[in-house]
Amino acid sequence: MKIECKICHKKFKRVCAHARQAHGMSAREYKKQFGYDLGRGILTDYDREYMREQTLKNGTYKNLEYGTEYRFKKGQDGLGKYERSRQTQERLKKQLLGKGNNKGQILVPKVTVNCGTCGTGFKKYPRQVGKNNYCSRHCSTIARNKAMGKSVKLST
Repeated sequence: MKIECKICHKKFKRVCAHARQAHGMSAREYKKQFGYDLGRGILTDYDREYMREQTLKNGTYKNLEYGTEYRFKKGQDGLGKYERSRQTQERLKKQLLGKGNNKGQILVPKVTVNCGTCGTGFKKYPRQVGKNNYCSRHCSTIARNKAMGKSVKLST
């Protein structure tokens, strides 16, 4: 199965590569002009599945884990300052729960997590839930010292 180019109406496996070569448009321009999701490739199901398998095989999916370093830094100028497509906005609305705030952003509710040291419940954003679930720096230090075999006192 191939995907039809919206400009010349011919069918291709990778429309964005065709649009760049034949029509001189970047993938972003093509997607924006025709209302496609800017963050998702326009591929056949076969190619999407093949790329997914390759990502799992070579381990590049690990780049998406929370806490890994990316080429963008938090607070960097220019980040997130582009207009999202209608398709992207719909996908985000379905994925994220909560109400929009006054800036038009969708808020994700926090979830309750128990501290790994003292068991106290506290709230975190879902993307932050991981192996370091401690309610305070004190509890984190106790857990680290325990892991290193040092004697620890749990003070209350």
